[in-house]
Amino acid sequence: MSQQNSPGFGVNGTDNTAGWMRRRKPEHSKPSGKTIMQERIMKQIQSRLKERQKKDGKTERAPRDEEISAPMITLVSEDGVVEGVHPLTSVLNQMDRELHTLVMVDQHADPPTCKIYSRKLLYEREKQARKQANAQNRKVKQQIIALRSNIGEHDLEIKCNRIIGMLKKGRRVTVQVEKVKNAHSKPKDVGELVMKKVEEYSSVSIPPSIDRGLWSATVQGKSLVTN
Repeated sequence: MSQQNSPGFGVNGTDNTAGWMRRRKPEHSKPSGKTIMQERIMKQIQSRLKERQKKDGKTERAPRDEEISAPMITLVSEDGVVEGVHPLTSVLNQMDRELHTLVMVDQHADPPTCKIYSRKLLYEREKQARKQANAQNRKVKQQIIALRSNIGEHDLEIKCNRIIGMLKKGRRVTVQVEKVKNAHSKPKDVGELVMKKVEEYSSVSIPPSIDRGLWSATVQGKSLVTN
């Protein structure tokens, strides 16, 4: 496709409209008042996005549609066909925005490479990715179980069962045993008893230690332990 031809229209006005484009008349070389206004709005949106990203310190996803700042882009269709270099505003104006969105897939290319995506398919893909990320975060999230050296046998059994339940889900658990004055058992004794009860379901991440009467150790559920 020639760079001088707008996507969707071939030589002599032949309609080459792709599935992601809205059917429309060929654009004139002189920009209309509507086009100028759209460009102004795009610049305002880009300015706000840059300020927000600078404030947050990170970008959650790749730029899309008006978030793309490059005036010229290398366009890739929804089917993965490279359609050449086109003005960003021209692509956005011809794209069916209700069904499709333009996503920057390679910001280091010159000009940047952007691809047309189905909004529905992209939403489902991102939804699945968030679901997997949340599941992984829940697995690696560290839990702290606090005990006291005067804990009773029944309460200790409940605590150990709770720890085992977390470990079976692949979570990381830090066990802490606080020293209680005049308690029959020492923090170390209670901690070692807990470690013995959960050793079948875990691997030691941080070995036991005692600091100012507080015994602690961290164990990792075996579902995340790699050989």
